[in-house]
Amino acid sequence: MGLAPYGEPKYKQLMLDHLIDVEGDGLFRLNQKYFDYCTGLTMTNANFDELFGAPPREPEELLTQRNMDLAASVQTVTEEVVLKLTRALANETSQKNLCLAGGVALNWVANGQILRDGGLENVWVQNPAAGDAGDAWGATLAAYHLHNSGSRTVPQSGDAMQGSYLDPSYDGDDVAKRLEAAGAKIETLTKEKMIDITSQALADGKAIGWFQGRMEFGPSALGG
Repeated sequence: MGLAPYGEPKYKQLMLDHLIDVEGDGLFRLNQKYFDYCTGLTMTNANFDELFGAPPREPEELLTQRNMDLAASVQTVTEEVVLKLTRALANETSQKNLCLAGGVALNWVANGQILRDGGLENVWVQNPAAGDAGDAWGATLAAYHLHNSGSRTVPQSGDAMQGSYLDPSYDGDDVAKRLEAAGAKIETLTKEKMIDITSQALADGKAIGWFQGRMEFGPSALGG
């Protein structure tokens, strides 16, 4: 998703011809001839390498335009599958609300496409434990509701998960003491000065480490 905007979906048709069979309602099958995740330790295999003309990129290698074009192609196919699925669901159920979970549900670009498509009014994404960790979370909630007769509380508005800020927080004095003990040099800024320096650094292409409030639970924690 992050690399896709830098490329063109040049491999889209190749993927549709060889890797994935997509039905009109979005149901799909992957051609396991090109993948190894079910029986091996890698996502793809030598057939995949041959189809796309090169082996996988090594972690230390610089990204090439080919890598960007591959990412753009996967993103485009993913968006098409997701839209077909959600359109079919909306037509079959007449529901206007959609809840999403799972790794693909973290693809915010595809989620934006769902909202702009207009068939659904509300889309809620279970972000913090959208991967395998969500299995334990879901099993716990299922046991609570189904076997322990636990009640559900549905908020009328807002985020009942409160942004998933579930982990510890540290105040400024505590942070300063820890940094000073480690030998760090600290400068305390006003809020306005902090915003000015941060925005200028970002405009200059620099990276910012931002630590604020409680830590956020989940693989996509940002700014917490």
